[in-house]
Amino acid sequence: MILGTSVRQEHGQELDMRGLAALSYAGDEQPGRTDSIAGTWLTLLDPGVATPFVLGPSTWPLTEAGRAAVTEFQESMNPGVECVSYTVPFLMVFPDMKTIEIGDEKVVIRSEFEEVERTIDMNVSSYDGADFAHHGRAVGRWEGDVLVVYTVNFADHRMGNAFMLPSGAQKHLTERFQLHPDGTRLIYSFELDDPQYLETPVTGEVQWAYRPDLALSPEECDLENARRYLRD
Repeated sequence: MILGTSVRQEHGQELDMRGLAALSYAGDEQPGRTDSIAGTWLTLLDPGVATPFVLGPSTWPLTEAGRAAVTEFQESMNPGVECVSYTVPFLMVFPDMKTIEIGDEKVVIRSEFEEVERTIDMNVSSYDGADFAHHGRAVGRWEGDVLVVYTVNFADHRMGNAFMLPSGAQKHLTERFQLHPDGTRLIYSFELDDPQYLETPVTGEVQWAYRPDLALSPEECDLENARRYLRD
């Protein structure tokens, strides 16, 4: 496993590995169809949605506090150097493998990237008064075949909204998971609101490809590796 800048092929062509170029594989294979959002999925890269999360929210409507946080950001502030994972919705638009397990009381979503597991409670009406958590407290309901998830009570996170942009206690997120009519894709959409850092909510939509032939291969974070790029 490497973090590179470019690869030069034997015949001379150079392939850029930096930034989103390294994540541009679209997953053209379509090995099957499904009639449920449960299963294994490959999130397809949409640069228009993913870029602000990965490279910084330059196109987002930030508050004064949001602009200041971006300006003041230093790499040492990245929670990743302590193996603290990103959170939603960034994890849901990042192009990795995911699985969804559906139960009567809970829906569990696992992400290959940063080895994250989310639990969505289906029989809870509100999290008022509940403790704050890294990935928030999620409540789900079915609207027909569409899973709608409301997440609140996010713990403070230095990059909880996007790269360089924190999130706070006012952050709340609405997500929709809907099967594409042809059964080969899942449509994921979100509305992210955090009045402390965002002047108006941010919305986005990406697709996940159904890939029952693949399996998650999570890589556990290593503190030494996570801090290796920092310099005194």
